Amino acid sequence: MSAAPGDPEPRPGPRNAARAYLVPVVLVCVAATQLGFVELRGLTRWKGGGFGMYSDPHPDLREVWLELERASGPFRYRPQRGTAEHAASVECRTWASESCLAALARRVGRSALRSVEVFEPSVSPRDLAFERRRIAVFEPRAPGR
Repeated sequence: MSAAPGDPEPRPGPRNAARAYLVPVVLVCVAATQLGFVELRGLTRWKGGGFGMYSDPHPDLREVWLELERASGPFRYRPQRGTAEHAASVECRTWASESCLAALARRVGRSALRSVEVFEPSVSPRDLAFERRRIAVFEPRAPGR
């Protein structure tokens, strides 16, 4: 509705100001809560309010690699879908920590296992080239080493 000529402009009252700030304040609170859960409780950045999509690649893009020692030299491979190794590696894509990789190494149970690594995609800031960045590694120690 338009004001009649000569009528003063309506002033924003405290009630209107509170409404104007309500949505931004709620969003800041949700984001702060999620960041707190990520840092203090181990929530992935992709859970909660969904702000993680702007700060982290999705865990499904991560790759878990196993390296075995063979007579012909080191052999590296990714566990294939449908295998027990792949099922065990899915958790480590999300929780890329040394403890998760150590549990994966125990589940794989190969004596020739040299390392378990997790890589994620990244873009080089120098030349904007795609590269893989290693974000976690576990190297089991053989008895007597």
